[in-house]
Amino acid sequence: NATGQINQTHGCGVLLYTGDGGSSAVTMAHGMGTKPEFLWMKDRDSNGNNNQWEVWHHRMSADHYLYFSQGAAQAASSNGTVDTDQVSDTLLAFNRTSTTGGSQTRFENGDNFIIYQFFGVEGHSKFGSFEGNGNADGSFVYLGFSPALVMIKSIDSTSDWEMYDNVRAGYNVDNNQLEVNDEAAQDTNNFLDLLSNGFKLRASSDPNVAETYIYGAWAHNSLKYATAR
Repeated sequence: NATGQINQTHGCGVLLYTGDGGSSAVTMAHGMGTKPEFLWMKDRDSNGNNNQWEVWHHRMSADHYLYFSQGAAQAASSNGTVDTDQVSDTLLAFNRTSTTGGSQTRFENGDNFIIYQFFGVEGHSKFGSFEGNGNADGSFVYLGFSPALVMIKSIDSTSDWEMYDNVRAGYNVDNNQLEVNDEAAQDTNNFLDLLSNGFKLRASSDPNVAETYIYGAWAHNSLKYATAR
């Protein structure tokens, strides 16, 4: 059982639950009204098991995971990962093979957990993937809105979780990069342009090498909820 707060209009929600120590596949009602596309999951208690931020994205390979705290490529596991094929408009589904331990365990008995969940809302947010082309004249990703925040990560190789926003500097080509998985200062190289309808890569290196990248993007001025007269 999970409790939390859900905003279906804006495509976001927060779930809280307590681990039951089970070792068989399990489902959980998510309340979003449609399939979540981006999940951030964390054990809130301190213990001897792995308490990293686990991340699932619907464009990752089935039953794979990423960590916010690491740059590693997506990896597969049968213990604690999201069961991609079983996620539905009403339920989250998880693979489980042991009760404790394992780097992806998300159901330690008695531990308290949190899940932040998102799905794309037209003109407001989008969670997808793109293929890098390894060229300074990089890939263009259509969003249908001008983004305020973009998160990008390669799922094929070790690379940083990169974030770009329209507040720091906030103009092309100076959209500075921050990295979720380390403590480095922002990188001021020219990596991408934030455009009126999406973003365009401007580097031959990450985040635009010839690999598959996942992203999450949120609008600056939501076209779905605009209040202009």
